[in-house]
Amino acid sequence: MAVRNNAFNSPHIAVVLATLLPMLVIVGSGGQMKILGDMYAFGLLGAFVFSSLSLDSIRWKLGRRDLGFWLGVFTTLMVAVAWAINIVEKPLATYFGGAITLIGMLTAVGVRRAWFLDILVQVPFIQRLQARAYHASENLVEDELKGLMTLSEAVDVKPLYSSSTLLALRDQSPGLVQEAITRVKGKGESALYCIYVEEWPGLFAGNTPHAPNEQGVQTLKTVLQAVRDKGIEILPIWSVSHNAAEAIANAAKALDVDSVIIGASRRSAFYHMLRGHVIKGLMKKLPHDCRLMICN
Repeated sequence: MAVRNNAFNSPHIAVVLATLLPMLVIVGSGGQMKILGDMYAFGLLGAFVFSSLSLDSIRWKLGRRDLGFWLGVFTTLMVAVAWAINIVEKPLATYFGGAITLIGMLTAVGVRRAWFLDILVQVPFIQRLQARAYHASENLVEDELKGLMTLSEAVDVKPLYSSSTLLALRDQSPGLVQEAITRVKGKGESALYCIYVEEWPGLFAGNTPHAPNEQGVQTLKTVLQAVRDKGIEILPIWSVSHNAAEAIANAAKALDVDSVIIGASRRSAFYHMLRGHVIKGLMKKLPHDCRLMICN
């Protein structure tokens, strides 16, 4: 949907989809203004309720209990009462709006948890598209990001820099890096594999590479700086995949490590994801003789 028109530089596919649905609603309602008004009221009041409630939640988490917070709570209550009345008094709009909301929520959760993507990537044609996009992205890293390497490059130099530990990072975590270094030294090794996985579907990009985000590049470069005087050789691996757990597991198999260390700072969003699909996916996909270590 992000494809832009060559003549006007507008996202014409997105525009068509955004206008087609309202047109279908108008046709389906027979152009009756009362029905359309009821549906509009349901959506507008519902949006106001959740927007206002979200602001109240943010103020609460920031520790605000001032007049602005209580005015916001009062506004939320007023809009919620109006929406509740609208839900009861206009059942047709409620049925339609409720169904659309439910579909939207299920779609959002499915996208967030990769339900649809996991199904799509089982299709051979989609797999070929994805592989082509990932290959183009890895070539970009090899050519332009000096100091970083892809998994295939790490496998090539494995005989020179052998290690039994793979460190998976999502943000800058000095304590986690130090723990991995201590483990490597304790085993009498002089190298440590460190991987950052960028999650990207890569379905319809063709040969257009996905440029690594600044967070991933900076995370790996920070690790390189952290071990500069510690007598440990870091192999900073940048990888791209639709599923971080699968990419880390594949790297563990390719590099033949016996331990994977994963973690992030408590302040990061990734920390709160660790107990979710990433950890569950790793536990399923890692080799049986590979140990998973979760650190904060």
